[in-house]
Amino acid sequence: MKRIFTIAMFSSFIFSTNAQINRSMQNISHKKQNILRDSSQNTTTQNVDSVGLRRFSNAKKLDSIPPIDKYKIFDIKENHTIVDTTLTVKKYFEHNLFKKDLAGFIPFANDGRGGTFADYWLKNEGLFPTLGMATRQITFLKTDDIYYYNVPTPWTRLNFQSGIKQGQQLDAFITLNITEKLNVFTGYTGLRSLGAYINQLTSVGNFRIGGSYFSKNNTYKLFSHIVVQDQFLQENGGITEPILYQDRETNREQLDVRLRDASTTLDNTRLYLNHQYAFINKENNKVILSQKIEYNYWKNLYKQPTAFSYNLNESYFGEIFSGIYDKSKLKTLENQVDLSINNSTLGKLTAFVNTYTYNYFFNSQMIGKDNQVIPSRLNNTILSLGGSYLLKTKPLDIDITAQQSISKDNISSLSATTHVKPLEKVDVNASYQFMSKLPNFTSQMYQSNLVSYNWHNAFNNEKIHKLQFDIVSPWLELEAKYQLIHDKVYFSNDATTLDSYNQYNQLITTPKQHTKLINYFAIAATKKWQWKKYSMENLVKFQQVAQSQDIVNVPTIFTRNTFYYSDYFFKKALYLQAGINVRYFTKYHADGYNPVIGDYYVQNISKIGNYPIVDLFVNGKIQTAKLFVGIENLNSIIGKSNHYTAPTYPYKDITFRFGISWDFFN
Repeated sequence: MKRIFTIAMFSSFIFSTNAQINRSMQNISHKKQNILRDSSQNTTTQNVDSVGLRRFSNAKKLDSIPPIDKYKIFDIKENHTIVDTTLTVKKYFEHNLFKKDLAGFIPFANDGRGGTFADYWLKNEGLFPTLGMATRQITFLKTDDIYYYNVPTPWTRLNFQSGIKQGQQLDAFITLNITEKLNVFTGYTGLRSLGAYINQLTSVGNFRIGGSYFSKNNTYKLFSHIVVQDQFLQENGGITEPILYQDRETNREQLDVRLRDASTTLDNTRLYLNHQYAFINKENNKVILSQKIEYNYWKNLYKQPTAFSYNLNESYFGEIFSGIYDKSKLKTLENQVDLSINNSTLGKLTAFVNTYTYNYFFNSQMIGKDNQVIPSRLNNTILSLGGSYLLKTKPLDIDITAQQSISKDNISSLSATTHVKPLEKVDVNASYQFMSKLPNFTSQMYQSNLVSYNWHNAFNNEKIHKLQFDIVSPWLELEAKYQLIHDKVYFSNDATTLDSYNQYNQLITTPKQHTKLINYFAIAATKKWQWKKYSMENLVKFQQVAQSQDIVNVPTIFTRNTFYYSDYFFKKALYLQAGINVRYFTKYHADGYNPVIGDYYVQNISKIGNYPIVDLFVNGKIQTAKLFVGIENLNSIIGKSNHYTAPTYPYKDITFRFGISWDFFN
């Protein structure tokens, strides 16, 4: 059904843009004088490609599609950019399911399944508790991933990328302005990839629809979207005989795995509304009342019909009550009302009240180990008060927000960011954030037909302090990050026996709390070198953790180095980039993956890393179409296979990729 829906939407987009393609292929002129402006950082970036499309009607009248800087993209805070049709190496890094450059992310062997983090800073934490299951939620669209648009003509973007063995990914998106002040958009992302190993199929679907409205003089503004997402993963628990993998058994389906019939289904539906009304709407003074409502419904199901894998002497996850059919649900509703006073000179002062209602539940109560009663649900409403101050001037930006709950569940947060521009081409950013948050629900309570996977915990709040300092210039980018964590909640394996390959015989992970301090520090430098038509981009990151127990494990050094050649061909009809990308990280105890809870667990018996990951790529741009061709993990064909994403989970073998991203304006 999902594939039919994807094909139908894709076909409708193709039909609606067919006339536009024929016209746009006639005459396209490229201009490079538009400016991309991001008001959130108060910076401007030159060299944004502008697509001027012209056509003749009856050989008499010249009609032109507006320049690219009229096609605007903005977030909920109205920080805006414009549609970017350029081809850069950054676009190559972002051409994936996540649409993000995740330099420190090591994906699993099949697409759409998450992965592990060599860069610990990528693990973002929110103030309010969520379902958990961090590895599964990576492919899902968050509220901040949804953008809004204002376009003079309909804009369509089609993305395609090949998958791992009988797989493909498609993203189809369209937005248009019904009136000058009313915009709507819709899109669908679909992924289906078989994978190279037994029981490794991935199927992901993300549908979104929404829009924005601005009244005359912007007295009233509205932003809204609906997201429906689903994910189906076959879970194999990892390989059982690493020696065959290392000896280069070419048919990966010959490698035995721990689970042959286990699977996970995760669904999410989100309804979002953010609107505001300006009671006073003068040029220099405004008084604004706004409201944000966000509803989320999560449903997770882990199934394992055969409790004892035929190749194992005992259940991999320990003692079992009956057939494994673990189902959990979560409903959340956040409602926030703001009152703001905005003065063009003094800045914007806001006070708000927020309610966060949650209901995390299973079908019934359970009796766990030691006759512990596991309740059927956790539910409550968190009431909190807060305020913020925002000042944007030409030399300095300041943004401060504080929030404190006044209900039974205690949470609090404080954040402060500043941006300074000491020189015309130099930006300095500094930020501080503190959070006292409830642990995610999976670690607080869980029910399962697996005896050891039943718990109900009353953990202390996790306390997190974050400091970040960045310097951005055309010559060098530097960043320093520090994180202080207290009362961190984590999972670890209670089973201790190992097999002949130094891997756990069983995986019985339970949540725990580390009551001592964890200090994380990182410093990174990014530099781009260019000589004639040759370019090199280098990223080097150093990480260090001070802790009494190995809870946060990261590689000491992570690097990414990209060397490429760029030039125009065929009378500048084709712009081409060809190069090599090499990533490397030192050996470290990467977190393991547990498919029952869909989350990471801390382990200290198996290390990964200390090998390069070499990718070759050729990227091309013809008019508004960008082509991506690559060979990933090329060096895996040399020597023994020892590339892992997590313990017992190999990294992908050499993989050929083909992708395309095509923009249509009409």
